[in-house]
Amino acid sequence: MSSKRTFTDDEHQRILAMIADECPPGEIAATIGVPTAWITRHYPEAKGTKAQLKEWQSLTAMVTETERKYFNKRTGLPELQRGRDYELEQQRRAKAERDRQARLNRMKPRHEWSAADLATAERMLREGASYNRVAERIGVARRTIQKRFPGYGHPAKRKAEAA
Repeated sequence: MSSKRTFTDDEHQRILAMIADECPPGEIAATIGVPTAWITRHYPEAKGTKAQLKEWQSLTAMVTETERKYFNKRTGLPELQRGRDYELEQQRRAKAERDRQARLNRMKPRHEWSAADLATAERMLREGASYNRVAERIGVARRTIQKRFPGYGHPAKRKAEAA
């Protein structure tokens, strides 16, 4: 940036209004978006008193410290202090996520058993296929097959019993 910057008419009017309100040059510069030195160079009347400058410096220091302390620079969100409050917030978030997952699971449509699915599952189980293999073929959970077709158990056990 060049120090030969000229201010637009709107900026000039805003600077004059802020000078009339006795705003410190740092605040004027922050509002306009230029370095403080540019304001004091172009508008010597904006320098203000030592008390005004001291007040502005303490205010900016407090704001900077507050931002450093409580805000995460990456996300811009407040960071909770590590401790009991932080743990409670983490627990609350985890419970909210579990509840959300439970709602999503309840919204899933149940498997509609067609005659072909039932016949395929029964035929595969009679031929000695495992519950897992049948469940993968039909597209349901293994436990669903076990509940629907109890007693088929492990094929090796059935073969040993038959012999």
